[in-house]
Amino acid sequence: MAAPNTDWWATIQSAAYTAAETTRLLSLRTAKQAEVMYHERQIQLTKESFGKDVFQHMEANNAATVQQMFADAKSAIDGIKATIAKCNEDIEELTKQMAAVGS
Repeated sequence: MAAPNTDWWATIQSAAYTAAETTRLLSLRTAKQAEVMYHERQIQLTKESFGKDVFQHMEANNAATVQQMFADAKSAIDGIKATIAKCNEDIEELTKQMAAVGS
């Protein structure tokens, strides 16, 4: 009679850990992807707001005000873009971690 396989429990535990860790990383990555979408929408809203706010100053030929408003909007957008870049780095790292789970 063959000896019972005692590694079955370790196999089950390993598979459960792999599934749980993959799920955890996937949820973190999905949250980061949603954050990117939110920030991209913030850029769009900032541009729309700039266009609405600056029109009257362009119409009145207030170049200094237009330049300042542009600088403010660009600064805000650049900050958001930096946040998006960081999120994308995090997404890439999470994707690498997911690929390494169970390896």
